Amino acid sequence: MIGLLEALNGSFANWGGRVRLVASFILVLASVWLLFLTVEPVWGGPLEGAIGRLGEAADSPAFMAPLFGGLCGLLGGIVLLYGGIGGSAAGILGGGAALGYALYAGHTVPNTLTALARSDLVVGGVIAAFALIAAFSGRGDD
Repeated sequence: MIGLLEALNGSFANWGGRVRLVASFILVLASVWLLFLTVEPVWGGPLEGAIGRLGEAADSPAFMAPLFGGLCGLLGGIVLLYGGIGGSAAGILGGGAALGYALYAGHTVPNTLTALARSDLVVGGVIAAFALIAAFSGRGDD
């Protein structure tokens, strides 16, 4: 966290690298939140039999699409945080998978803030949007 604050402090001479850093940090946070939203209803309850419940849920695209989206977004965000290439593509792929399945399943944008934060549609859109922001911002290698 100190590295993030140090990178944000200073002039705007290297703003592209800072935008990319903040976007990748938000991408990681949104991806972890999507993974929590996806796994928590299946994993919740007693620990005994949790692996069996996860195995049963693996047959459902309503579980697998957001899980794939969260994992790809997390991988992309971590790659971006370390300055690697291809992280934006993985984030866009993950956000697109979660967002696309939510649209296919007929999810709508909720009208309350709590429901908005728990919506696969909104969180997938945030992942895709911040992956795109990171893709179009500079790497800061000047």
